[in-house]
Amino acid sequence: MSRTPLALVLAALIAPVAAAQEEEPVRELAAAHANFACDLYRTLASPSSDDIFFSPHSISAALEMTWAGARGDTAAEMARALSIGALGDRVHGANGALAAELARRERPADPEQGGEPFRLRVSNALWGQAGYEFRPDFLELLSSRYGAVLRILDFQADTEAARKTINAEISKATEEKIPELLLPPDVTRDVRLVLTNAIYFKASWNEPFREAATENGPFTLLDGSKVEVPIMRRTDWYPSFQEDGFQAIEIPYVGEEIAMTIFVPAAGKLGEFERGLTGERLSGLLARLADEGHQVALGLPRFEVRSRFALKDALLALGMKKAFVFGEADFSGMNGNHELYVGGVIHEAFVKVDEKGTEAAAATAVMMRAGGVPPRPIALTIDRPFVYLVRDRGTGAVLFMGRVVDPR
Repeated sequence: MSRTPLALVLAALIAPVAAAQEEEPVRELAAAHANFACDLYRTLASPSSDDIFFSPHSISAALEMTWAGARGDTAAEMARALSIGALGDRVHGANGALAAELARRERPADPEQGGEPFRLRVSNALWGQAGYEFRPDFLELLSSRYGAVLRILDFQADTEAARKTINAEISKATEEKIPELLLPPDVTRDVRLVLTNAIYFKASWNEPFREAATENGPFTLLDGSKVEVPIMRRTDWYPSFQEDGFQAIEIPYVGEEIAMTIFVPAAGKLGEFERGLTGERLSGLLARLADEGHQVALGLPRFEVRSRFALKDALLALGMKKAFVFGEADFSGMNGNHELYVGGVIHEAFVKVDEKGTEAAAATAVMMRAGGVPPRPIALTIDRPFVYLVRDRGTGAVLFMGRVVDPR
């Protein structure tokens, strides 16, 4: 048996995808993605003391396209790691329906919101080795449910040209925010397939912060030292609550269908909060935010984060093991034999938050070888490390997730 790697690449960009309009378990899929997001977040956060930012939506989509070709124990391990075991094959239809729903969030520029359009786009593609045969049913499934069309490259004859072609498409899909997802060592002559998912998001706050109100203020780092950073300020009604150990607030974007949710643990409690952040816990916190709100004098630091991860170790820790082992991996649903395996998973993400709103992009690469009187406002100045996510309120989809420990 030849040793053939299959490369799967995912970049994150949210674009319309053709999908059947029948009823699909979209919210069940979004809940599964939220479970996976929290599991992956804890795995990435525990050994790190840096800022973190990633797109669970992008990573899930890429790995679920990969899972479509997995069989036997390989498929079972991936399903458990991705929290999609209960959904089974309904995952693919639900992904198509979710993509169609998210595509409807796009809207043209609104002069009252500063003339900026609301952009939420996702795109998928397959990049296959010239002359290599893939199962027609696998290609049809990814085309019909994920909008991923096979494009032919020659990794064997010109690896660098293939890498640059894929990177150029991802850069275009993410408005040049992810210009070089794949580095030269990531793409080798034995790559047979690269799956790409790209996500791009740019939106204004529903009620922007006034730049004139921004002023420098102290931010306490993990080691207890303080730094001066620009703090944006606005007093408004926000979904929010406070309980022992942390505060929570949700800031909607224009249209109010998508929002940034922020959890601010008490000083010295970030690690404790992160360790307890499961999908079930997150669901309960979000449900409480939907029911509770206050007038808040909010202080939010401006920040910009770029993260790059080789996700193999994190996925191994979540139980996705056979997929990475030649001779044990079973991706026969892709090509009819057992020569393909996952050589690595690369993910890069970028976010910028300022007075106007948020711009974010991400890319993942799975390298497979082979009423009344207003009350007094509650003061919430986010002046210490915090956890945040960008989510679609209607479907519950967690598009991006991260933490800020140093907003400089």
